[in-house]
Amino acid sequence: MKNVSLVADGLPIKENAAFEAAGQPQPVFVYEDGKRTDRREVVEGLPVWKVPVKIPWKGGRSDNVKVSSATEPVLDAGDVVVFDQLIARPWSMGENSGFGLRALGARNVGRVRTEVLLDDESDAELELN
Repeated sequence: MKNVSLVADGLPIKENAAFEAAGQPQPVFVYEDGKRTDRREVVEGLPVWKVPVKIPWKGGRSDNVKVSSATEPVLDAGDVVVFDQLIARPWSMGENSGFGLRALGARNVGRVRTEVLLDDESDAELELN
């Protein structure tokens, strides 16, 4: 059985959210075994992000946030990154450590939506287990 994931295609997070708010589902490329196929599917909800590829992030202590998509949007403090169709659990939550998540890939059974609000003090790293 192949490890199949869906990844948001071609639009930064804010534009995807606007697309969703307009009631128009965003078609996304289907990824199989880490490679993008030519097939697209429509998924409900906010964009699906697959881990890890670096995305530049303006603000805070972090130079980048490791998330992958078909594009590399720039994130601003106050943006919300949504991980859907992933099993995620808290990784480190220390007073001085910012935050981190260890995300388990779609090959695992289960579904959860994890919304991460970036603030000026956040230092994020997301890893594929």
